[in-house]
Amino acid sequence: FTAREAARGCKCCVEMPDRTTTILNMPADHRGDRSEAKRTHRYDHCYWSHDRSHPNYASQEVVYNDLGRFALNNSFQGYNVCLFAYGQTGAGKSYSMVGNDEDKGIVPRVASELFDFIDSKTAENVAFEVVTSMIEIYSEQIRDLLNPKAARSGGSDLRVREHPQNGPYIEGLTAMTAVSYK
Repeated sequence: FTAREAARGCKCCVEMPDRTTTILNMPADHRGDRSEAKRTHRYDHCYWSHDRSHPNYASQEVVYNDLGRFALNNSFQGYNVCLFAYGQTGAGKSYSMVGNDEDKGIVPRVASELFDFIDSKTAENVAFEVVTSMIEIYSEQIRDLLNPKAARSGGSDLRVREHPQNGPYIEGLTAMTAVSYK
């Protein structure tokens, strides 16, 4: 809980055993009846990160092993890879994606292993190109996180478009070639 939630004596209203998320004490109907109710949703992956001492706690390593390695293995096979984090403000999206110095998230782990793989293949007659973009979508605005001028201005003229052969893309998005993890 946040300090405010703890001070107010909030109780956890979510359970996440295995691949199921259960929200407890939901309003039973649209009129706000607060009788006992719950909603259960099933996903490919669910990660409990509310309490590190909980037996179902999912560390950054667990999340990376489930999702990051899958994306990385697909990139090794020549596929484009997209990592997408969605959720409410304060839910941990940035932490899961980036992490911190002591507990790295998916993106730095993928980048590190990707360039380790590339370095291991330098003796072979193989060429690699790593191109990356990073965006934030908030309040229906798309921010280019690799363009400092656009990020500072807070504005965004970026638009999602769809190419007939290549599919969806973001017009005007910065795409940078990366040559190392550092």
